[in-house]
This record gives sequence, structure tokens and C-alpha cells, in this order.
Amino acid sequence: MLQSRALLEWHLKKTEWEEIQGKLKNFREQAEQLQEKLLALKNKIESLGEPDQQDIDGKIAYALASQELWMAEKEWERFQDQRFNDEMMYREQEEICRQELDELESTISRETFQTYEEVSEFCDNPVVEVKRRSCMGCFLPLSMITMNAWRKGKKLVRCEVCGRILV
Repeated sequence: MLQSRALLEWHLKKTEWEEIQGKLKNFREQAEQLQEKLLALKNKIESLGEPDQQDIDGKIAYALASQELWMAEKEWERFQDQRFNDEMMYREQEEICRQELDELESTISRETFQTYEEVSEFCDNPVVEVKRRSCMGCFLPLSMITMNAWRKGKKLVRCEVCGRILV
């Protein structure tokens, strides 16, 4: 496989792995938010205390707070059920992605990674395809020299305009 094609596949797989990491982080953040909400509602009920028999407004406030707490606990239970299933699925996908990344990394040379790092410092998508004789990063046509070098595929070719690696 050509170095540039392997690099593109590695870049796409790395992006997928980062998305999975973001989803797992999102689960942790949601769990923290729900726990904070539960704690705040429990503190609210404690601060209200058990109302007197004559205090109708206090009874209503206490009942509403209790109901909010009950709903938050149910939301927590639903979240935990969903989180367990989804998190297991994402962990499996993460492991598969990590293995594929390792396999692809073993086929790509150190110089290719250095070039990738240089390009990724100044643009978001450092590896782009060539379609209709144009760079899909800047969408400008490529020169004949660049096109010939790209067709030969013996070395990494970068766009003359935006500097991205062409695949």
C-alpha cells in the first residue's frame, strides 16, 4: 500500500478513535451532571425539612422537591442502563480502532509521520484526496508536475498551494 494511502486511512481511523473518546468523555460528564443534580435536590429537601401540619405552602414545596428528586433518580437509573450498553459498545469500537491504528502505524514510515505532524500544525485536515486534478483541501487545480509526481506515487506529494498531503 502506498504511504500516502496508508496515511489517509490512519488519519481517518485516528479521527474515528477521537470521536469515540469524545463520546466516552461525554458519558462521564453527563454522569457528573446528574450526580450533582441529585445532590442539589437532596440538599434542597434537607434544607426544607419536614413541614408542620399547618404549613400548607411548606408541604407543597416539600412534595414538589420530593417529586423532583424521584424524577431525577429515575433519570439517573435510565442513564445508567443506557450508559452501560452504549459504553460497552464504544469500548469495543475503541479497542478495534486502536488495533487498526497500531497495524497502520507499523506500515507507515517515520518520515511520513513527521511530514504529517508538520502539516497538521497549520491545517485541520492534513491528508486530502485528489479529485478531478484538484486538491480537495483548497479545491484549486494541481500543476502538471505535481499531478505527475502524484500519479507515480513513489513519494509523498504535497499541494503547492495549501501544503496538504495528497492521496
